Amino acid sequence: MDTVVRRGPGAFADRMLVLQIWTPLMDMAMLNFIPFWVQIRGIPLQFMNREVILHIAREMGQYIKMDYNEEAGARLEFVRVRLNWNVNQPLRFQRHFQFSHGVNTLLCFHYERLCGFCETCGMLNHD
Repeated sequence: MDTVVRRGPGAFADRMLVLQIWTPLMDMAMLNFIPFWVQIRGIPLQFMNREVILHIAREMGQYIKMDYNEEAGARLEFVRVRLNWNVNQPLRFQRHFQFSHGVNTLLCFHYERLCGFCETCGMLNHD
């Protein structure tokens, strides 16, 4: 059971499926969040470090954890962060970010195990 919840999100009939372990005092608002592994692509090599990745992740959504090895950082084409995504917010697949003053860098985001979202507005609650 723990493995199924930890591996999430799941899907059924091309719809995102949120699983939570029930407790008597469970906060039902938590069902509005889907924990996603998000691949962040496009971070310049000289800025590839834990502090920058953490800052980007917190700008995107509710940060849970990161999958990043500093020794392998120079060889990575992307880094992974786990975010609790609010289903009432549209998904963002790219965003400009300034690593240096006045220089915009386009970051691209890939949501692992994503399915059943609106390709027009990026929302998960309709397609």
